[in-house]
Amino acid sequence: MEVRRARADEWRELRDTRLAALADAPEAFGSTLEREEALPEERWRDWVPAGARGEEQVVVAAVEGGRWVGMAGGYGSEEEPGVSVVIAMWVHPSYRRHGVGRELLEAVEVWARERGARTLRLGLADGNPEAAGLYAAAGFRPVARMPLRPGSAIMRTEMERPVEPSDA
Repeated sequence: MEVRRARADEWRELRDTRLAALADAPEAFGSTLEREEALPEERWRDWVPAGARGEEQVVVAAVEGGRWVGMAGGYGSEEEPGVSVVIAMWVHPSYRRHGVGRELLEAVEVWARERGARTLRLGLADGNPEAAGLYAAAGFRPVARMPLRPGSAIMRTEMERPVEPSDA
């Protein structure tokens, strides 16, 4: 398995993986399957090249045999310089508990470090013990609670941790 930045032409893989994530875990994300199924093709076509360039955002994929089996994104907070936010983190159920999630987090952290981030932040929806264990083991600590998305009764915990210095 390879964990790497998405390539600029992989918009279909991103779309399919993101929709699979929303179908698999509809209460784990700030968006919904219905909302993202309705997105125009150009939205997907724009997301991947921007993430591949890695200037303001990144998309990383876990790929095995040419198939995306996990993904995560990241972006720099406009409101808080030095903070990068992990988004859209998902691993196919058959690949969970094999280190894929940790590798995806590490790839986003490498990108965040390259852009000078000091803090890595993410949101964790209630009712996701596997993700909670992964994030706690990776050093993330709770900092705030809020609704998962507007109008939702489900809550999410905002978590963060320092960006680790490079070993190099």
